[in-house]
Amino acid sequence: MPDPRGEATAFTPAGHALVAPLVAALAAAAWPARSRREQVLRVGLWLPIGAALLIVDPPLMLASTIWQLMVDGAAPGTSSLLGSVAGFLSGGGRIVSGLAAAAAIVGLCRGKSAPD
Repeated sequence: MPDPRGEATAFTPAGHALVAPLVAALAAAAWPARSRREQVLRVGLWLPIGAALLIVDPPLMLASTIWQLMVDGAAPGTSSLLGSVAGFLSGGGRIVSGLAAAAAIVGLCRGKSAPD
């Protein structure tokens, strides 16, 4: 509920931001690799993608929570795309984004490495 004093508070547990990068790492590691080179490429590619997932999650969650409070105060009952991000992330979106990142990592590495 919006605060009548005009103050807004949002928080997200720090551990929630780790879900997507860890799911991406586990799924990419579990997928069978054709060569040792492909395994090394996966780790090298996971580092920047995992860092991006880790850095993007908390600001998106916090911004969507505050934005939805403002939307509820201005036009109750309406929804917004940014406001839906919190529901998506909380409802399994972190796992989906981690699996999508793992699929991208495996796909990119398959194209760059040849079987031994």
